[in-house]
Amino acid sequence: MRRVVMGQTTAKQTHTWRSIVDTYAKAERNGWAYKTDTRAEFLRDSTVDATVVLRVATALRDKPKAETKKQKGRWCNPFLPYDENLWCCDLSETHVLLLNKFNVVPHHTLVVTREFKSQEDPLESTDVEALWTTLQSYPSGALAFFNSGPHSGKSQPHKHVQVIPLPLAEGMPQLPFQHLLEQAWIEAASKREGTLVDEACFSMKAFPFVNFACKLNALMSTSQVHHQYRALLDKMALQVKASPLSYNLLLTTEWMMAVPRRQESAGPVSVNALGFAGTFLLRSEEEISYIRNLGCLAVLQIVSMPWPSSTDK
Repeated sequence: MRRVVMGQTTAKQTHTWRSIVDTYAKAERNGWAYKTDTRAEFLRDSTVDATVVLRVATALRDKPKAETKKQKGRWCNPFLPYDENLWCCDLSETHVLLLNKFNVVPHHTLVVTREFKSQEDPLESTDVEALWTTLQSYPSGALAFFNSGPHSGKSQPHKHVQVIPLPLAEGMPQLPFQHLLEQAWIEAASKREGTLVDEACFSMKAFPFVNFACKLNALMSTSQVHHQYRALLDKMALQVKASPLSYNLLLTTEWMMAVPRRQESAGPVSVNALGFAGTFLLRSEEEISYIRNLGCLAVLQIVSMPWPSSTDK
């Protein structure tokens, strides 16, 4: 029985990936989507022994705004109805997979609810099911991120989770902060002898701001992944008294991390969830100078929540 299920899952993942690739090729060829030219630069942060990816994309300042902002004095939802030219596939009765119209990297997709749901609402089990299918469809791995709340760097109020392919840059075998996650998990596991450490939340003490993470694996069911997500939300709720809660969620098939937010920007640099994955999209030389002078960790510290002095992380 298990072999049949695994075969069906693989077939669906293969179909999803082919749909992404075909839709991206058609969109690029016909001008239905806009890819911004960027150059990748690297910034070493010795405080956490990590090298982050800086993508400079000055052309973003000129991207069309009519479909994502206000039109004739009111907001126009780009997902209701969605542009059929950007449709990759139906993920379920509740979700569709769309190509990101304004992308920086190829095959950047959006897991979107068919009906309007608020971006400030927690992820439901159906959201996680659609997302988990998409994540496992990328043959070289993928990173999903969810910006929720007014200070998270979100761009649309209609609920959607974004997915980009890995690696973040050529020659970068793992995410910039991957070693910190692994080290923190090992330390947490050593303190939980005799417990189910794979289901336990932990924090990265190297980060001077509130963060919670947990281990995942590709064989987990969507209900297990959703359970882990709810555990991270509960952890954040104990630390941050805000309504609505602003936070960023990051996940791969190996781990999940949540970071509560207190503001959207540090100086001229707007930060969304990808900043906590170790990559920043910079729109001008002013922004790249700012982050190089201050350092990536200092930028993240400005936009996130500090640990209370009495808190045992």
